[in-house]
Amino acid sequence: MTYKGYLFAIGGNKMEYRKRVEKLLLSLGREGMEKLLEWMAENGYYDEPDCDSQSSPADGSLAAQSLYVLGIMEDMAYLLLHDNEDILEAKRNSLAVCALLHRIGILGTGLEETKEGEAEKKAVDIVSSFITLDKEEERALLCNEVVGRDFAANKGAAGMDYALLLFFAEKWVANEGKNGVKG
Repeated sequence: MTYKGYLFAIGGNKMEYRKRVEKLLLSLGREGMEKLLEWMAENGYYDEPDCDSQSSPADGSLAAQSLYVLGIMEDMAYLLLHDNEDILEAKRNSLAVCALLHRIGILGTGLEETKEGEAEKKAVDIVSSFITLDKEEERALLCNEVVGRDFAANKGAAGMDYALLLFFAEKWVANEGKNGVKG
């Protein structure tokens, strides 16, 4: 595995972000990915801002924010698994799916219109209508916020799974955006 991590996500414009996202998702070799990418383009994934563009580095787009989250997730996975390249490579596919698609459910909604959990359920519905998600990926998309909150409150989140990585990566990116760090 070529380790890219957070630095890979820094910098770019909308076209560069689109190329990165498309290249990464197509490299996963999942059936239905081409159709999902078409849907994403038609529905504003590369243009629509994340719910809170203040918390998203770079251009504030959903694509840029998702690339940053992937970079942080890869960094955390590397720190946890750096001595086991085989496991790290096996998880690469799921890390990309979770990070790049975790906010797809907000497309076409306003933050004020989205009820808690609604965007996450919509994300799973959209993604799973194009590609097959494994149980851990579906759980990450559905409950990264809940798992992260439970972990932070010492309620016993089970292990360091994709949902937990996604939660902490998203919080890291949000914190950098609030502190004025831009790509």
